[in-house]
Amino acid sequence: MFTSRYESFAQLPLDSLAAGTPVVSFDARGFVRDVLKRDVVLSKYVVDFGNTKLLIDRIVELLNYWYNNEGKYQNLIKHSRSLAENFSMKKLTNTYLEMFKSILMRQ
Repeated sequence: MFTSRYESFAQLPLDSLAAGTPVVSFDARGFVRDVLKRDVVLSKYVVDFGNTKLLIDRIVELLNYWYNNEGKYQNLIKHSRSLAENFSMKKLTNTYLEMFKSILMRQ
């Protein structure tokens, strides 16, 4: 659960995804809005800020999957980890290196 109003690069949700834990969150600017809310699977777990009833409903939904629908929950785990891999140190390092090379080539 991630209840911040704003987070430029939310380490907590990213760590959670990398561990295979789907994130239930308020719609916060930054990582949540730019990544989670745009994700076809996980966007369902991003709710309007302050809508605590829906936030709780989404948490209960995940708990029900965990207890009663292992296949569905395992798919969410795999998807969460896959999304987190897009932000691995290796991928981010390569992205920055390519950006810097591109800038240097223009000069």
